[in-house]
Amino acid sequence: MANIAIIEDDLSLARALEEKLRHEGFGVTVMLWGETQLDFLKAMHPDLVLLDLKLPGHSGLEVLAAMRQHPQFQKLPVVVLSNFDGEEIQKETTKLGVFAYLVKNETTLDEIVSTIRNALAGTPPA
Repeated sequence: MANIAIIEDDLSLARALEEKLRHEGFGVTVMLWGETQLDFLKAMHPDLVLLDLKLPGHSGLEVLAAMRQHPQFQKLPVVVLSNFDGEEIQKETTKLGVFAYLVKNETTLDEIVSTIRNALAGTPPA
């Protein structure tokens, strides 16, 4: 069973994601916000991170950049789930090695699960 870390500031979305992923057989830990995301990830040892970009404290981009500087997280699959839909922000996350960039209001829970499964399997995104 793969362990998924969800870093999200929207409680209702975080809970919906948690419920869906647990139903699909994943282990899930949710971090809603705060400035201790790296400590959270170090303690959890996730197989994949589902990351929002708009977070209180540090932005998701800052969290992602810090992850990529830490040896434990350099190759960890990250799926961004955000409402930011700009080309520049997507280019920036690509430079930081995200597996996929999903726009919240354009993506279903089933599509998120499919993307996570592909990321864990090493299958390139469609």
